[in-house]
Amino acid sequence: MDYKEHFHSLIDEGNFEEAFAYLKKFSGYAYEDPFYFANMGWLYNQFHEYEQAKSCLLTGLRLFAQDGWMCAQLGCTYNRCMEYELALNCFEQALALDFDEPWLHYEMCVAYRELDQPQNAYEEIQNALLEVPEHCGYLEECGDLLIAMERHAQAAEVFEQAFSISGEPYDQMMMAECMEKDGRYEAALSLYAQVKDEALQRDVALHSGICLFGMEKDAEALEQLERSRQLGRDDTLLYQYLGRVWLRLGKEETADAYFLRALHYYERALEINEDRRWLYQEMIALARYMHDHQPLYDLLEQGLKEYGDEAWMRYQAAHAFSDDERYERSIALIQDTPAALYSSEFDYLLAHDLGRIDRRSEAIAVLEKLRQQYPQDTWVLCEYGWNLSALDHFDQAAELFRSALAIEPDAYCEAMLGWCLYHLEAYAEAETHLRISQEMGLRESWVDQVRNDCANRQLVEEH
Repeated sequence: MDYKEHFHSLIDEGNFEEAFAYLKKFSGYAYEDPFYFANMGWLYNQFHEYEQAKSCLLTGLRLFAQDGWMCAQLGCTYNRCMEYELALNCFEQALALDFDEPWLHYEMCVAYRELDQPQNAYEEIQNALLEVPEHCGYLEECGDLLIAMERHAQAAEVFEQAFSISGEPYDQMMMAECMEKDGRYEAALSLYAQVKDEALQRDVALHSGICLFGMEKDAEALEQLERSRQLGRDDTLLYQYLGRVWLRLGKEETADAYFLRALHYYERALEINEDRRWLYQEMIALARYMHDHQPLYDLLEQGLKEYGDEAWMRYQAAHAFSDDERYERSIALIQDTPAALYSSEFDYLLAHDLGRIDRRSEAIAVLEKLRQQYPQDTWVLCEYGWNLSALDHFDQAAELFRSALAIEPDAYCEAMLGWCLYHLEAYAEAETHLRISQEMGLRESWVDQVRNDCANRQLVEEH
Protein backbone atom coordinates (compact mmCIF):
# COMPACT_ATOMS: atom_id res chain seq x y z
CA MET A 1 0.00 0.00 0.00
CA ASP A 2 1.49 3.37 -1.03
CA TYR A 3 1.32 6.38 1.23
CA LYS A 4 -1.73 7.82 -0.56
CA GLU A 5 -3.79 4.70 -0.01
CA HIS A 6 -2.83 4.53 3.66
CA PHE A 7 -3.65 8.23 4.06
CA HIS A 8 -7.14 7.65 2.58
CA SER A 9 -7.70 4.65 4.83
CA LEU A 10 -6.95 6.81 7.88
CA ILE A 11 -9.38 9.48 6.62
CA ASP A 12 -12.06 6.87 5.98
CA GLU A 13 -11.68 5.74 9.59
CA GLY A 14 -12.01 9.35 10.80
CA ASN A 15 -8.46 9.50 12.14
CA PHE A 16 -7.76 13.03 10.90
CA GLU A 17 -5.02 13.88 13.39
CA GLU A 18 -3.16 10.66 12.62
CA ALA A 19 -3.66 11.21 8.89
CA PHE A 20 -2.22 14.74 9.24
CA ALA A 21 0.88 13.51 11.08
CA TYR A 22 1.32 10.69 8.58
CA LEU A 23 1.02 12.93 5.51
CA LYS A 24 3.62 15.38 6.86
CA LYS A 25 6.17 12.60 6.67
CA PHE A 26 5.85 12.64 2.89
CA SER A 27 6.43 16.36 2.35
CA GLY A 28 9.34 15.40 0.10
CA TYR A 29 6.80 14.32 -2.51
CA ALA A 30 5.01 17.66 -2.38
CA TYR A 31 6.49 18.97 -5.63
CA GLU A 32 5.84 15.80 -7.62
CA ASP A 33 2.03 16.00 -7.82
CA PRO A 34 -0.86 18.00 -6.22
CA PHE A 35 -1.69 15.35 -3.61
CA TYR A 36 0.32 16.72 -0.69
CA PHE A 37 -0.66 20.41 -0.82
CA ALA A 38 -4.27 19.65 -1.74
CA ASN A 39 -4.82 17.26 1.15
CA MET A 40 -2.86 19.29 3.69
CA GLY A 41 -5.04 22.27 2.75
CA TRP A 42 -8.15 20.13 3.07
CA LEU A 43 -7.07 18.91 6.52
CA TYR A 44 -6.33 22.44 7.71
CA ASN A 45 -9.87 23.35 6.62
CA GLN A 46 -11.23 20.46 8.71
CA PHE A 47 -9.22 21.76 11.70
CA HIS A 48 -10.53 25.34 11.12
CA GLU A 49 -6.97 26.55 10.64
CA TYR A 50 -7.77 28.62 7.60
CA GLU A 51 -4.63 30.73 7.24
CA GLN A 52 -2.53 27.56 7.11
CA ALA A 53 -5.02 26.10 4.63
CA LYS A 54 -4.66 29.18 2.41
CA SER A 55 -0.88 28.93 2.53
CA CYS A 56 -0.86 25.25 1.51
CA LEU A 57 -3.46 25.59 -1.21
CA LEU A 58 -2.00 28.76 -2.74
CA THR A 59 1.44 27.15 -2.82
CA GLY A 60 -0.05 24.05 -4.41
CA LEU A 61 -1.87 26.06 -7.06
CA ARG A 62 1.28 27.96 -7.99
CA LEU A 63 2.80 24.58 -8.77
CA PHE A 64 -0.29 22.81 -10.15
CA ALA A 65 -2.49 25.56 -11.55
CA GLN A 66 -4.73 23.10 -13.43
CA ASP A 67 -5.90 21.21 -10.33
CA GLY A 68 -9.65 21.87 -10.07
CA TRP A 69 -10.11 20.08 -6.74
CA MET A 70 -7.46 22.29 -5.13
CA CYS A 71 -9.16 25.41 -6.57
CA ALA A 72 -12.44 24.26 -5.04
CA GLN A 73 -10.79 23.63 -1.66
CA LEU A 74 -9.31 27.14 -1.69
CA GLY A 75 -12.81 28.44 -2.42
CA CYS A 76 -14.06 26.62 0.69
CA THR A 77 -11.27 28.25 2.71
CA TYR A 78 -12.26 31.72 1.49
CA ASN A 79 -15.89 30.97 2.31
CA ARG A 80 -14.93 30.12 5.90
CA CYS A 81 -12.96 33.38 6.07
CA MET A 82 -16.01 35.29 4.76
CA GLU A 83 -14.10 36.34 1.63
CA TYR A 84 -16.96 35.41 -0.63
CA GLU A 85 -15.93 37.14 -3.86
CA LEU A 86 -12.56 35.36 -3.74
CA ALA A 87 -14.38 32.10 -3.00
CA LEU A 88 -16.59 32.48 -6.08
CA ASN A 89 -13.56 33.18 -8.26
CA CYS A 90 -12.02 29.90 -7.10
CA PHE A 91 -15.21 27.93 -7.68
CA GLU A 92 -15.60 29.36 -11.19
CA GLN A 93 -12.00 28.47 -11.92
CA ALA A 94 -12.58 24.92 -10.64
CA LEU A 95 -15.61 24.54 -12.92
CA ALA A 96 -13.55 25.83 -15.86
CA LEU A 97 -11.05 23.06 -15.06
CA ASP A 98 -13.88 20.49 -15.30
CA PHE A 99 -14.11 19.89 -11.56
CA ASP A 100 -17.82 19.75 -10.83
CA GLU A 101 -19.29 18.26 -7.65
CA PRO A 102 -22.58 18.91 -5.79
CA TRP A 103 -20.73 20.25 -2.73
CA LEU A 104 -19.00 22.86 -4.91
CA HIS A 105 -22.40 24.23 -5.98
CA TYR A 106 -23.53 24.20 -2.35
CA GLU A 107 -20.46 26.27 -1.42
CA MET A 108 -21.25 28.66 -4.28
CA CYS A 109 -24.78 28.92 -2.90
CA VAL A 110 -23.38 29.87 0.51
CA ALA A 111 -21.17 32.58 -1.02
CA TYR A 112 -24.02 34.09 -3.05
CA ARG A 113 -26.35 33.92 -0.05
CA GLU A 114 -23.89 35.80 2.13
CA LEU A 115 -23.41 38.38 -0.64
CA ASP A 116 -27.19 38.91 -0.55
CA GLN A 117 -27.75 37.47 -4.02
CA PRO A 118 -30.55 35.00 -3.23
CA GLN A 119 -31.51 34.23 -6.84
CA ASN A 120 -27.94 33.21 -7.71
CA ALA A 121 -27.74 31.22 -4.48
CA TYR A 122 -31.00 29.46 -5.37
CA GLU A 123 -29.71 28.55 -8.83
CA GLU A 124 -26.57 27.01 -7.33
CA ILE A 125 -28.41 24.93 -4.75
CA GLN A 126 -30.63 23.71 -7.60
CA ASN A 127 -27.47 22.68 -9.46
CA ALA A 128 -26.36 20.72 -6.38
CA LEU A 129 -29.76 19.03 -6.12
CA LEU A 130 -29.61 17.91 -9.75
CA GLU A 131 -26.94 15.41 -8.72
CA VAL A 132 -28.23 14.53 -5.24
CA PRO A 133 -31.99 15.27 -5.26
CA GLU A 134 -32.56 13.56 -1.89
CA HIS A 135 -29.90 15.46 0.06
CA CYS A 136 -31.92 16.84 2.98
CA GLY A 137 -29.35 19.47 3.92
CA TYR A 138 -29.43 20.90 0.40
CA LEU A 139 -33.23 20.75 0.34
CA GLU A 140 -33.40 22.68 3.62
CA GLU A 141 -30.99 25.30 2.25
CA CYS A 142 -33.18 25.57 -0.85
CA GLY A 143 -36.28 26.00 1.31
CA ASP A 144 -34.62 28.71 3.41
CA LEU A 145 -33.65 30.64 0.26
CA LEU A 146 -37.19 30.45 -1.09
CA ILE A 147 -38.45 31.83 2.23
CA ALA A 148 -35.93 34.69 1.98
CA MET A 149 -37.32 35.42 -1.51
CA GLU A 150 -40.88 35.20 -0.11
CA ARG A 151 -41.72 32.29 -2.39
CA HIS A 152 -43.47 30.47 0.42
CA ALA A 153 -45.61 28.07 -1.62
CA GLN A 154 -42.50 26.67 -3.33
CA ALA A 155 -40.65 26.55 -0.02
CA ALA A 156 -43.47 24.47 1.49
CA GLU A 157 -43.11 21.96 -1.34
CA VAL A 158 -39.35 21.71 -0.80
CA PHE A 159 -39.71 21.11 2.95
CA GLU A 160 -42.44 18.56 2.22
CA GLN A 161 -39.96 16.71 0.02
CA ALA A 162 -37.31 16.92 2.75
CA PHE A 163 -39.77 15.59 5.34
CA SER A 164 -40.77 12.67 3.09
CA ILE A 165 -37.09 11.67 3.05
CA SER A 166 -35.98 12.51 6.58
CA GLY A 167 -39.13 12.13 8.66
CA GLU A 168 -37.64 14.88 10.83
CA PRO A 169 -40.13 17.01 12.80
CA TYR A 170 -38.04 20.09 11.93
CA ASP A 171 -38.84 19.67 8.21
CA GLN A 172 -42.51 19.11 9.04
CA MET A 173 -42.49 22.26 11.17
CA MET A 174 -40.87 24.30 8.40
CA MET A 175 -43.40 23.04 5.87
CA ALA A 176 -46.19 24.26 8.15
CA GLU A 177 -44.45 27.59 8.72
CA CYS A 178 -44.21 28.17 4.96
CA MET A 179 -47.93 27.50 4.62
CA GLU A 180 -48.52 29.96 7.45
CA LYS A 181 -46.46 32.65 5.69
CA ASP A 182 -48.40 31.90 2.49
CA GLY A 183 -51.67 32.65 4.33
CA ARG A 184 -52.87 29.03 4.27
CA TYR A 185 -53.68 29.12 7.96
CA GLU A 186 -56.02 26.13 8.19
CA ALA A 187 -53.61 23.82 6.36
CA ALA A 188 -50.71 25.07 8.48
CA LEU A 189 -52.69 24.64 11.70
CA SER A 190 -53.55 21.07 10.78
CA LEU A 191 -49.90 20.32 10.09
CA TYR A 192 -48.68 21.93 13.33
CA ALA A 193 -51.03 19.59 15.20
CA GLN A 194 -49.15 16.63 13.70
CA VAL A 195 -45.73 17.75 15.03
CA LYS A 196 -45.15 15.49 18.03
CA ASP A 197 -41.56 16.38 18.96
CA GLU A 198 -41.66 17.63 22.57
CA ALA A 199 -38.80 20.06 22.02
CA LEU A 200 -40.78 21.87 19.32
CA GLN A 201 -44.04 22.25 21.22
CA ARG A 202 -43.46 25.84 22.33
CA ASP A 203 -42.87 26.75 18.68
CA VAL A 204 -45.90 24.75 17.60
CA ALA A 205 -48.02 26.68 20.10
CA LEU A 206 -46.63 30.04 18.97
CA HIS A 207 -47.24 29.40 15.29
CA SER A 208 -50.63 27.87 15.95
CA GLY A 209 -51.47 31.12 17.73
CA ILE A 210 -50.28 33.13 14.73
CA CYS A 211 -52.47 31.05 12.40
CA LEU A 212 -55.50 31.45 14.65
CA PHE A 213 -54.85 35.19 14.78
CA GLY A 214 -54.79 35.22 10.98
CA MET A 215 -58.13 33.38 11.03
CA GLU A 216 -59.48 36.05 13.46
CA LYS A 217 -60.04 33.48 16.21
CA ASP A 218 -58.61 35.72 18.89
CA ALA A 219 -59.60 33.80 22.02
CA GLU A 220 -58.06 30.58 20.68
CA ALA A 221 -55.01 32.48 19.45
CA LEU A 222 -54.49 33.96 22.90
CA GLU A 223 -54.73 30.50 24.47
CA GLN A 224 -52.01 29.11 22.18
CA LEU A 225 -49.72 32.11 22.59
CA GLU A 226 -49.97 31.89 26.38
CA ARG A 227 -49.25 28.17 26.15
CA SER A 228 -46.12 28.95 24.15
CA ARG A 229 -44.99 31.37 26.85
CA GLN A 230 -45.63 28.81 29.59
CA LEU A 231 -43.50 26.31 27.64
CA GLY A 232 -40.60 28.77 27.68
CA ARG A 233 -40.88 30.84 24.52
CA ASP A 234 -39.69 34.34 25.35
CA ASP A 235 -38.97 36.57 22.35
CA THR A 236 -40.11 39.48 20.20
CA LEU A 237 -42.33 37.41 17.89
CA LEU A 238 -44.35 36.04 20.81
CA TYR A 239 -44.85 39.42 22.47
CA GLN A 240 -45.66 41.11 19.17
CA TYR A 241 -48.53 38.70 18.56
CA LEU A 242 -49.72 38.82 22.15
CA GLY A 243 -49.88 42.60 21.72
CA ARG A 244 -51.74 42.33 18.42
CA VAL A 245 -54.33 39.93 19.85
CA TRP A 246 -55.00 42.16 22.84
CA LEU A 247 -55.16 45.21 20.57
CA ARG A 248 -57.83 43.57 18.46
CA LEU A 249 -59.68 42.63 21.64
CA GLY A 250 -59.77 46.34 22.52
CA LYS A 251 -57.32 46.17 25.44
CA GLU A 252 -54.92 48.90 24.31
CA GLU A 253 -52.96 49.24 27.57
CA THR A 254 -52.38 45.48 27.80
CA ALA A 255 -51.37 45.44 24.15
CA ASP A 256 -48.92 48.32 24.65
CA ALA A 257 -47.30 46.50 27.57
CA TYR A 258 -46.53 43.50 25.32
CA PHE A 259 -45.32 45.72 22.47
CA LEU A 260 -43.00 47.52 24.91
CA ARG A 261 -41.60 44.21 26.08
CA ALA A 262 -40.90 43.20 22.48
CA LEU A 263 -39.22 46.56 21.84
CA HIS A 264 -37.09 46.10 24.95
CA TYR A 265 -35.80 42.80 23.56
CA TYR A 266 -35.05 44.49 20.24
CA GLU A 267 -33.09 47.18 22.10
CA ARG A 268 -30.81 44.47 23.48
CA ALA A 269 -30.19 43.32 19.90
CA LEU A 270 -29.39 46.91 18.88
CA GLU A 271 -26.56 46.91 21.39
CA ILE A 272 -24.83 43.85 19.95
CA ASN A 273 -25.45 44.19 16.17
CA GLU A 274 -23.25 46.39 14.03
CA ASP A 275 -25.73 46.59 11.15
CA ARG A 276 -28.96 47.67 12.80
CA ARG A 277 -30.99 48.59 9.71
CA TRP A 278 -33.27 45.55 9.78
CA LEU A 279 -33.76 45.97 13.53
CA TYR A 280 -34.95 49.55 13.11
CA GLN A 281 -37.33 48.51 10.36
CA GLU A 282 -38.89 45.78 12.50
CA MET A 283 -39.03 48.00 15.59
CA ILE A 284 -40.70 50.86 13.72
CA ALA A 285 -43.30 48.48 12.25
CA LEU A 286 -43.98 47.13 15.75
CA ALA A 287 -44.17 50.55 17.43
CA ARG A 288 -46.80 51.68 14.91
CA TYR A 289 -49.28 49.29 16.54
CA MET A 290 -48.98 51.09 19.86
CA HIS A 291 -51.67 53.37 21.27
CA ASP A 292 -48.92 55.38 22.97
CA HIS A 293 -46.95 56.90 20.08
CA GLN A 294 -44.03 58.20 22.13
CA PRO A 295 -41.91 55.04 21.77
CA LEU A 296 -42.35 55.33 18.00
CA TYR A 297 -41.24 58.97 17.96
CA ASP A 298 -38.24 58.18 20.16
CA LEU A 299 -37.30 55.32 17.86
CA LEU A 300 -37.64 57.47 14.74
CA GLU A 301 -35.43 60.20 16.17
CA GLN A 302 -32.84 57.62 17.22
CA GLY A 303 -32.94 55.97 13.79
CA LEU A 304 -32.63 59.32 11.99
CA LYS A 305 -29.52 60.17 14.00
CA GLU A 306 -27.91 56.88 13.01
CA TYR A 307 -29.19 56.33 9.47
CA GLY A 308 -30.73 59.68 8.54
CA ASP A 309 -28.60 59.92 5.40
CA GLU A 310 -30.21 56.75 3.99
CA ALA A 311 -33.42 56.78 1.96
CA TRP A 312 -35.13 53.87 3.75
CA MET A 313 -34.84 55.55 7.15
CA ARG A 314 -36.06 58.91 5.90
CA TYR A 315 -39.04 57.24 4.24
CA GLN A 316 -39.88 55.17 7.33
CA ALA A 317 -39.84 58.30 9.47
CA ALA A 318 -41.82 60.42 7.00
CA HIS A 319 -44.42 57.68 6.61
CA ALA A 320 -44.84 57.31 10.37
CA PHE A 321 -45.23 61.08 10.86
CA SER A 322 -47.77 61.13 8.01
CA ASP A 323 -49.76 58.28 9.61
CA ASP A 324 -49.93 60.37 12.78
CA GLU A 325 -51.10 63.42 10.76
CA ARG A 326 -47.86 65.27 11.47
CA TYR A 327 -47.80 66.27 7.82
CA GLU A 328 -45.49 69.26 8.08
CA ARG A 329 -42.76 67.12 9.66
CA SER A 330 -43.27 64.42 7.04
CA ILE A 331 -43.11 66.94 4.17
CA ALA A 332 -39.96 68.55 5.56
CA LEU A 333 -38.22 65.16 5.69
CA ILE A 334 -39.24 64.30 2.14
CA GLN A 335 -38.32 67.66 0.61
CA ASP A 336 -34.98 67.67 2.40
CA THR A 337 -34.06 64.26 0.95
CA PRO A 338 -31.10 64.50 -1.48
CA ALA A 339 -32.00 63.90 -5.13
CA ALA A 340 -29.70 60.86 -5.27
CA LEU A 341 -31.84 59.14 -2.63
CA TYR A 342 -35.22 60.32 -3.89
CA SER A 343 -37.68 57.87 -5.44
CA SER A 344 -41.33 57.74 -6.50
CA GLU A 345 -42.31 56.37 -3.07
CA PHE A 346 -41.47 59.81 -1.67
CA ASP A 347 -43.69 61.44 -4.34
CA TYR A 348 -46.69 59.32 -3.37
CA LEU A 349 -46.31 60.29 0.28
CA LEU A 350 -45.62 63.93 -0.54
CA ALA A 351 -48.73 64.21 -2.71
CA HIS A 352 -50.83 62.68 0.06
CA ASP A 353 -49.44 64.97 2.75
CA LEU A 354 -49.69 68.18 0.71
CA GLY A 355 -53.33 67.45 -0.04
CA ARG A 356 -54.13 66.90 3.63
CA ILE A 357 -52.95 70.39 4.60
CA ASP A 358 -54.72 72.11 1.68
CA ARG A 359 -51.59 72.79 -0.37
CA ARG A 360 -53.59 71.62 -3.37
CA SER A 361 -51.62 73.19 -6.19
CA GLU A 362 -48.38 71.65 -4.93
CA ALA A 363 -50.09 68.28 -4.48
CA ILE A 364 -51.47 68.42 -8.03
CA ALA A 365 -48.01 69.19 -9.45
CA VAL A 366 -46.63 66.05 -7.79
CA LEU A 367 -49.64 63.99 -8.88
CA GLU A 368 -49.26 65.15 -12.48
CA LYS A 369 -45.66 63.91 -12.39
CA LEU A 370 -46.82 60.55 -10.99
CA ARG A 371 -49.61 60.32 -13.56
CA GLN A 372 -47.10 60.67 -16.36
CA GLN A 373 -45.02 57.86 -14.85
CA TYR A 374 -47.88 55.57 -13.82
CA PRO A 375 -50.96 56.36 -15.97
CA GLN A 376 -52.84 53.24 -14.78
CA ASP A 377 -52.34 53.85 -11.05
CA THR A 378 -55.84 54.27 -9.64
CA TRP A 379 -54.59 55.81 -6.38
CA VAL A 380 -52.93 58.61 -8.34
CA LEU A 381 -56.06 59.18 -10.42
CA CYS A 382 -58.35 59.24 -7.36
CA GLU A 383 -56.04 61.47 -5.32
CA TYR A 384 -55.72 63.82 -8.29
CA GLY A 385 -59.50 63.93 -8.64
CA TRP A 386 -59.98 64.53 -4.93
CA ASN A 387 -57.66 67.55 -5.01
CA LEU A 388 -59.32 68.97 -8.13
CA SER A 389 -62.79 68.58 -6.60
CA ALA A 390 -61.62 70.48 -3.52
CA LEU A 391 -60.71 73.34 -5.88
CA ASP A 392 -64.19 73.10 -7.49
CA HIS A 393 -62.80 71.76 -10.79
CA PHE A 394 -65.58 69.18 -10.93
CA ASP A 395 -65.46 68.51 -14.69
CA GLN A 396 -61.77 67.54 -14.62
CA ALA A 397 -62.16 65.64 -11.36
CA ALA A 398 -65.09 63.60 -12.73
CA GLU A 399 -63.02 62.53 -15.75
CA LEU A 400 -60.24 61.30 -13.47
CA PHE A 401 -62.67 59.30 -11.34
CA ARG A 402 -64.17 57.77 -14.50
CA SER A 403 -60.67 56.82 -15.67
CA ALA A 404 -59.92 55.14 -12.33
CA LEU A 405 -63.23 53.20 -12.38
CA ALA A 406 -62.51 51.99 -15.90
CA ILE A 407 -59.39 50.30 -14.48
CA GLU A 408 -60.90 48.80 -11.32
CA PRO A 409 -64.07 49.13 -9.20
CA ASP A 410 -63.82 51.18 -6.02
CA ALA A 411 -66.55 52.34 -3.64
CA TYR A 412 -64.86 55.60 -2.65
CA CYS A 413 -64.20 56.47 -6.30
CA GLU A 414 -67.87 55.83 -7.14
CA ALA A 415 -68.92 58.17 -4.33
CA MET A 416 -66.52 60.92 -5.41
CA LEU A 417 -67.74 60.68 -9.00
CA GLY A 418 -71.27 61.06 -7.65
CA TRP A 419 -70.15 64.10 -5.64
CA CYS A 420 -68.67 65.76 -8.73
CA LEU A 421 -71.77 65.02 -10.85
CA TYR A 422 -73.97 66.45 -8.10
CA HIS A 423 -72.11 69.74 -8.35
CA LEU A 424 -72.41 69.57 -12.15
CA GLU A 425 -76.20 69.23 -11.62
CA ALA A 426 -76.34 65.77 -13.21
CA TYR A 427 -78.49 64.57 -10.32
CA ALA A 428 -79.79 61.27 -11.72
CA GLU A 429 -76.32 60.06 -12.70
CA ALA A 430 -74.90 61.33 -9.42
CA GLU A 431 -77.51 59.40 -7.43
CA THR A 432 -76.67 56.23 -9.37
CA HIS A 433 -72.97 56.38 -8.51
CA LEU A 434 -73.66 57.28 -4.87
CA ARG A 435 -76.01 54.31 -4.60
CA ILE A 436 -73.42 51.98 -6.16
CA SER A 437 -70.83 53.15 -3.61
CA GLN A 438 -73.15 52.18 -0.77
CA GLU A 439 -73.95 48.83 -2.36
CA MET A 440 -70.17 48.24 -2.48
CA GLY A 441 -69.99 48.84 1.29
CA LEU A 442 -69.12 52.53 1.72
CA ARG A 443 -70.68 53.91 4.88
CA GLU A 444 -70.38 57.71 4.94
CA SER A 445 -73.13 60.01 6.22
CA TRP A 446 -72.47 62.61 3.52
CA VAL A 447 -73.34 60.05 0.84
CA ASP A 448 -76.84 59.64 2.33
CA GLN A 449 -77.26 63.39 2.51
CA VAL A 450 -76.18 63.99 -1.09
CA ARG A 451 -78.33 61.10 -2.37
CA ASN A 452 -81.37 62.55 -0.65
CA ASP A 453 -80.68 65.98 -2.09
CA CYS A 454 -80.27 64.44 -5.56
CA ALA A 455 -83.65 62.78 -5.22
CA ASN A 456 -85.30 66.02 -4.06
CA ARG A 457 -83.77 68.01 -6.90
CA GLN A 458 -84.94 65.44 -9.44
CA LEU A 459 -88.50 65.80 -8.08
CA VAL A 460 -88.29 69.58 -8.44
CA GLU A 461 -87.05 69.22 -12.03
CA GLU A 462 -89.91 66.81 -12.86
CA HIS A 463 -92.49 69.35 -11.67
